[in-house]
Amino acid sequence: MRLPKRKNIADINTAYRSSPLYVVICSVLTMAIIGVFAVWAAEPFVFPSLAPTLFILFAFPLAQEANPRNAINAHLVGLLAGIAALFVFGLVDVAPDVTDLDWHRLGAILFALALAIGLIMGLRILHIPGVATALIVAMGLLAAPADWAFMFVGVILVILIAVAINRAVGIPHPVWKGPPDPEK
Repeated sequence: MRLPKRKNIADINTAYRSSPLYVVICSVLTMAIIGVFAVWAAEPFVFPSLAPTLFILFAFPLAQEANPRNAINAHLVGLLAGIAALFVFGLVDVAPDVTDLDWHRLGAILFALALAIGLIMGLRILHIPGVATALIVAMGLLAAPADWAFMFVGVILVILIAVAINRAVGIPHPVWKGPPDPEK
């Protein structure tokens, strides 16, 4: 089977777009599976930036943003950027307070944002939800090292499930990395 030309999702002519119903059903099903696992294990496998990851994986499965390599690495970069920001601004053991932002937390947020965007762009691992992961960590919403590990496991599980679903219905979703980017 010949794959359509892989493009960026910002390109209106992206080679493959899934139907809205498929995206809704598969995203909700995948989040439900991960959610049941999170409830059973009582660990934070579910966090906000997984939702846009699911959207991208199901809506634009052949876009570079949906490559498992990009999704995994961008979330890892975001996670590490958020952790670095907590250490740089001395917030590792400080409880989050999103209703009363202080200068240290703002500094951590801005530092994590800049670091995550810079690394994601510099490493060419385009998957924007990874930047949201950086902010979740820098804001202290998931601040324990164990939480960070479970977040990353949640990313891996979501990607594995999404790729399996897409491939099961005949969408040739790459298992790791798609064809080389013709613009590089």
